[in-house]
Amino acid sequence: MAAQQGMPPSRMSGFRSELNVFYAFFYRSLVQQLSFRSWFVMRILGMFVGVTTYSIFAKVVPSTEIAAQIAAQYHLTGKNPFLDFFLIGMLVQNMVALGSAGISGLVNSPFYPYYHASPTRLITVFFGNNAFRYLWVIIETFAYIAVGLTFGMTFYMNFGFVLVLVTGILLTFSLDLLSAGWNIITKTGEDPLNWFLDLFSRLVTGSWIPVQNLPNWLQAIAAVHPQRYVNDMARLTIGGNAPLREIWPQLGPLMLITAVITVVGYRAFKYGFWKARDEGTLGHAMSGFRR
Repeated sequence: MAAQQGMPPSRMSGFRSELNVFYAFFYRSLVQQLSFRSWFVMRILGMFVGVTTYSIFAKVVPSTEIAAQIAAQYHLTGKNPFLDFFLIGMLVQNMVALGSAGISGLVNSPFYPYYHASPTRLITVFFGNNAFRYLWVIIETFAYIAVGLTFGMTFYMNFGFVLVLVTGILLTFSLDLLSAGWNIITKTGEDPLNWFLDLFSRLVTGSWIPVQNLPNWLQAIAAVHPQRYVNDMARLTIGGNAPLREIWPQLGPLMLITAVITVVGYRAFKYGFWKARDEGTLGHAMSGFRR
């Protein structure tokens, strides 16, 4: 049928081969996770207990003054603004993590030279190697939503939020590309930029604490942290149902910054990759810690 539609049989067989490799990676990860049944069950229970703990904390701890302040800033319409503020921050941070550690974790793996020497495409290895992690993030996302709705969380789904989420994931991925290029070249564990962003990822991005309630010196750090703006726009859209035109003054510059970092990250990764391949040092990152 594919040949009748114009796709050469060789291309069709190559596509099937890539799908088989992707499935093999995913199946291997799934079997590894399910082989420790008690640990896997405890992980799922721990996830729901953790989300429930966050929900109870957000429901009973904050003062009326903080809740009113948050509701006014993000146009939150739910009965418990801080609950919406807190869980949306946790939800978005969890979803944006889809773009993190995929490339850098792969090239730091001691098995990467074998993947590179195989006839499989890098993109197939990348998605196959991370398929179970992506599935787990999706499961956690639905857990956040389910538990949040149980405790009275209010959220809306709109095009603005989709753009914010895609931009956040792409930004995280581009930063991971930059980190992977740095790791390949220097053979170290983490680049200074991602180390700095990860260090303050929960403290100054508004994931847990409203930025305006932080000390002035931390607010200065928050002003240059991109995750802070992703969280702000996510709350305005998914929590306050803000239209795209309302968040565009923030989203437009963030998309431009994301595009620039993507280009820089790709070039850094490409340079490091070919340099390491020519030197025969692919997969040597962090080798001193593996011995």
